[in-house]
Amino acid sequence: MDTEQRIMQLEQSFNELERSINTLDAILKQGSPDVTVLEMRASDLAYIFAEYSKNHEELKRLDPDHPNTAKFIDLDIKYYTVAAEVNKLNKNAAPNPLANSTALNSSFSFAEKTTVAKIAAIQVPNFDGSSKNWVSWKSRFKALIHERPGMAPSVKLSQLQSSVSGLAQKVISRYEATDENYPLAWTDLCNAYDQRRVIANDHLDALLNLSPHAKSTAETTAELMYTVRQHVSMLEAMEINIGEQLVARILERCLPAGILSRWVDRQSSNKLSEFSKLCEFVQDSVFKQREMDELPSRKNAAKRAANSNAAYPSKVTKTAARSLLTSSSSSIDSCLQCGQPHRLYACDAFKAAELKAKWKLVNTHKLCRNCLYVHPVPCTSKNRCKEKGCNKAHHTLLHPHKNSKDSTEVNSQSSKETDSPKSL
Repeated sequence: MDTEQRIMQLEQSFNELERSINTLDAILKQGSPDVTVLEMRASDLAYIFAEYSKNHEELKRLDPDHPNTAKFIDLDIKYYTVAAEVNKLNKNAAPNPLANSTALNSSFSFAEKTTVAKIAAIQVPNFDGSSKNWVSWKSRFKALIHERPGMAPSVKLSQLQSSVSGLAQKVISRYEATDENYPLAWTDLCNAYDQRRVIANDHLDALLNLSPHAKSTAETTAELMYTVRQHVSMLEAMEINIGEQLVARILERCLPAGILSRWVDRQSSNKLSEFSKLCEFVQDSVFKQREMDELPSRKNAAKRAANSNAAYPSKVTKTAARSLLTSSSSSIDSCLQCGQPHRLYACDAFKAAELKAKWKLVNTHKLCRNCLYVHPVPCTSKNRCKEKGCNKAHHTLLHPHKNSKDSTEVNSQSSKETDSPKSL
């Protein structure tokens, strides 16, 4: 749906609201209206008004100069004027048998139904009965409902009961939605959860029990920082200050090694870390990490290139073959004999090993007998055994000597070689 079509829909909603308000206003001006009919029309109007109020901000964003933006101010005043008049007539009216029927079963007046309709669009938080969530939930509920002017206590109690669950719901479930019961229910709930020591200990324990993050990802690092911030905010709301340096140290101990190392490099050895500056640094690191995570993986690209070369060995160039050799399992990063960062042919331990042990290592790891690498294509090395008179396709370190006690078994291995050696 494009912008123009959406604006047309909002205009139709506005016109419907305006007609409904004018109709109810006309009925009120007739004198001695039927209270039951009036109540039904007013109830419908409350929901129409709440629905349009929710969408009016969208109209202001789509078209700030739309004439309905200014007209809604006057319409809003007229709506509440009509609502107040209906509420007055409803309270002064004699009891009507129909009012207790299933069709109109409600203990709320029209003004209260209007309030309920309007706050239906508000996302009232839910409290699950966990003490560590009590402080944040209480402050939000007080701002949205408890301290809201013009809302009947009975409506507040209804909202309170629908906004709690678990054990918290059981604390106030015995109260009916009446004006007199709301302060009682609110007091009971506060008495059950306003336990300063228990709540503080929950947040302190949560901070102390945070585990170090071994792997550095943008999501886990950001979650760690926001978790620490949340617990600190809850403690500050209770007027408990545990010290910025202590909180900074708790966060430092949980940071991935890479981020922590960069942070330490920036700090003076004579000054303690500040939590606020540490959070800024972590946030900046998270942004950079996300940017890096979105880049194409070089490892995957190299792997695809290697697989492509392996699929077409006849087209592999000397350069490509050499690249494959350096990416093999016998790379300079890990010698197969001793684990040190050097090539197998340069390993003193391999040189000193018995000939039988050398061949066993070559066969176990499926190394090329000629170059001592692993590669999926025929060996491109032109080097041959340098022992005098040999010149066979095996490495000099694998040459069987006549005086060696393993020469008989090894000679059977080397006798299988050709002038174009392949990896095992």
